[in-house]
Amino acid sequence: MKIYISGPISDIPEAQAEDSFNEAENSLVSQGHTVINPFKHCRTLQKLSWKEYMAICLPLLFKCDAIYMLDGWEKSRGARCEINNAIEAGMEVCIDKTMWRKYKHFRTSTFSNNDLISHFYKEQ
Repeated sequence: MKIYISGPISDIPEAQAEDSFNEAENSLVSQGHTVINPFKHCRTLQKLSWKEYMAICLPLLFKCDAIYMLDGWEKSRGARCEINNAIEAGMEVCIDKTMWRKYKHFRTSTFSNNDLISHFYKEQ
């Protein structure tokens, strides 16, 4: 499966973000997945706006089958945008490191982030 990693980048120390994304990538690759790590794709780009980063990241997301959410994703505007797009596109979602869910008929625009999280766990 081709998996996109999503999580906070700009609101935490760069080294912490890099470690989180790389740890997730290594874990997923060791399980036989192909991984898109947006931290690696964007780290060489200098001082882009949030919108410009999302213009790079969303096309990468849409090349994947699933999205893997890192801890703290719900506090990240970019990660929330990515999970909303992934759900709308019918991708599998992993919020907890061991639980994968494919949402059907779930419109995130009508739910808060807490609703999304509780919906995810309620359906397990």
